Amino acid sequence: MYISGQNNIYRNPVNKNFFDIKRLEKAEKEEKESRAETTEKMYSDLREDDLEISPEGRLAAVLEQEAREQADSGIEAREKQSASKEQEETEIAEKQDDPEVSEEQGGKVAVNVGKRMRQIAAAKSRGQLQQVLSLLQKDLSDCKAGLEKGWCDESEIAKVEALISKAEARMSQVPQESGQEKEQGGLDEFAMASLM
Repeated sequence: MYISGQNNIYRNPVNKNFFDIKRLEKAEKEEKESRAETTEKMYSDLREDDLEISPEGRLAAVLEQEAREQADSGIEAREKQSASKEQEETEIAEKQDDPEVSEEQGGKVAVNVGKRMRQIAAAKSRGQLQQVLSLLQKDLSDCKAGLEKGWCDESEIAKVEALISKAEARMSQVPQESGQEKEQGGLDEFAMASLM
């Protein structure tokens, strides 16, 4: 059956242009698919891209990739050689160095003045004060070693010396051995001061 007139969609100029565009798009799509099939058959091991690449372009890309891989493997070999040389040099340097002075350490030396004052005040006998004096002597030697290394200044040494003089002054105030000392299950004041 044939329909004639303006209402025929095939004879309408607007619809005719629309169908012409659709027909061209379909032809282009079929052409792209056929090209894709032929390149896929030729280069099935290569991945597909959204871009259309000619066979010559693909061949150039493959050759360039192979050249990069060869260059990278050469660079990796040189890096491994230089890394092994550096490792050997560090091992030799470590063997030559004194094992005790292999690392440089930094820090700060300080005296806990409050704790030592509490210990001096809590000491009830000369034996306990002797313990505090031995701790102060250790603190003094630590501060002198720290002064040599630059970890403290002379004010820390002055603080320790002042604490030693206070402990010696307190020594005359406490009895030789405290007769009141009893073996107690708990901690006495001196032990508490040592912990705090």
